[in-house]
Amino acid sequence: MLLHGHVTETAPIDITEEFPYLPKAPVTEAVLELRTAGGDEWDQSQATGVLKSLYPGFPLIQQRKHLKAHLKLSEGGIDGPMPSNIWKGLQMQTDDKSEIISAQSDLFSYSRLAPYPGWDRFASQAIEAWSSFVSAFGPKTVKRLGMRFINTIIIPAETIQIEDYLTAPPKEPVGLDFPYIDFLHRDTYGVPGYDYILQVTRTLANPSQVPTGCLGLLLDIDVATSEEFDCSPEAVSSKLAEMRWLKNKAFFGSLQPEAIALLQ
Repeated sequence: MLLHGHVTETAPIDITEEFPYLPKAPVTEAVLELRTAGGDEWDQSQATGVLKSLYPGFPLIQQRKHLKAHLKLSEGGIDGPMPSNIWKGLQMQTDDKSEIISAQSDLFSYSRLAPYPGWDRFASQAIEAWSSFVSAFGPKTVKRLGMRFINTIIIPAETIQIEDYLTAPPKEPVGLDFPYIDFLHRDTYGVPGYDYILQVTRTLANPSQVPTGCLGLLLDIDVATSEEFDCSPEAVSSKLAEMRWLKNKAFFGSLQPEAIALLQ
């Protein structure tokens, strides 16, 4: 089902558009994920050795396994589930745990936790890591490219008027003028003329992750492709430039000037 608002035939993506610089960028996590097709099957020992050699700056390593259970039939009936762990790949972190690479035969992701180093550094490190993955394992295409930015805006107050900070605040039912304890607002958009899906989520941050006496607004922006494309670093970089524009338009378009001021 498709709901129509103000729709244009083609969205005017302008990757040359400049956005305000935010010295206090509220990014708590930035993630780039690529789901692939056409690569080689992985041997655990060989793939582990290759990944360790590709990413020596990520020495903290965890095995990624998929738990699978199946029923064993016997003459007496069903003996019950027989769980087994299937090796999928590795999760690798830097010593300070600020950067994370997850690698499987059909998936690659690069994550950066706070402090966010800025787009240029984040994108270049992600593309460099992806290029190494492609050279080593030879995936043929990208089935899905996803980019997710989780932002937490800290407001130095315990009670606020949400409409002072969000351009599209939640709205209570008519006749119920009650204060909010929590809210969750999620919109998903198609981008006319492009193979992108944009999802914007607005909610309150977990109080345990917010300083005492403050309130946190969480703005979660997810941009993803909807069609398969070439896996070359150049093709991915081209997609990311457009996805970044969508992410920035959603970010700045979601916040009132009062919220932006807290980040400058």
